[in-house]
Amino acid sequence: MPLQNNKVLITGTRRGLGKYLSDQFSGCLSLNRENKEDILSRYSQIELIVHCAFNSKRDEDKYQLLKDNVFLTEQLCRLNYNRSPAKKFVYISSIDVYRHDKTDYNIMKEYSESIVKSLCDDYLILRCPALLGKDMRKNNFLKIIEDKEPKLTLSEKSSFNFIAYRDIINVIKYADANDITGTFDVVSDGNVTLEQVANIVSKECSFGSFNYVTPDIDKHDIISTFKFMNKTSLEVVKNFIKEQND
Repeated sequence: MPLQNNKVLITGTRRGLGKYLSDQFSGCLSLNRENKEDILSRYSQIELIVHCAFNSKRDEDKYQLLKDNVFLTEQLCRLNYNRSPAKKFVYISSIDVYRHDKTDYNIMKEYSESIVKSLCDDYLILRCPALLGKDMRKNNFLKIIEDKEPKLTLSEKSSFNFIAYRDIINVIKYADANDITGTFDVVSDGNVTLEQVANIVSKECSFGSFNYVTPDIDKHDIISTFKFMNKTSLEVVKNFIKEQND
């Protein structure tokens, strides 16, 4: 049976991926701090949860970070776990879980992944790299695209793996239709440096000194299940720039 939008719950819908998904699932339930209790009271009608919300404020109180990230994930998973029939739970994670340097961000992603695996039978954990799409947060990449004289904090050799927001929704819909569960690195082939991005749009940038290097992730697992993910980061970047200019 086709998924009905009014039976989809999405968190983190004020910006970025969550906002994009809520626009695509028009009429879905959007959860935030203010309406959480009201939305969760209607849980029995929900067939799909997509948990995008994440508080990444660096100056946030540690307890608040735990409540907004780890504890919220557990609350959503326990609702899922205690109800019948089982609902599909999609958790938006990050390939930063592979980084050796530990931060609040990747540690809480790891904890949340563990909770999802423990409490949900029908789950989909999507470990994402850099995401490109409408309403994305302004970052070094977007400064290169939008600013006349980009001033960046990252070095020109900083590298990223890129996928588009639409890739995520395609993966979610395909997984839901085909009863696919598990953990997937949703990545493209190869990484792209900020210097390459600047060359594509012919921008002279004032680069910073910090060098961010995205770990190399094997794309064969994602392609073996989701064949439409057979693309390169460079293709994703060029498509995004073309759409911005159209």
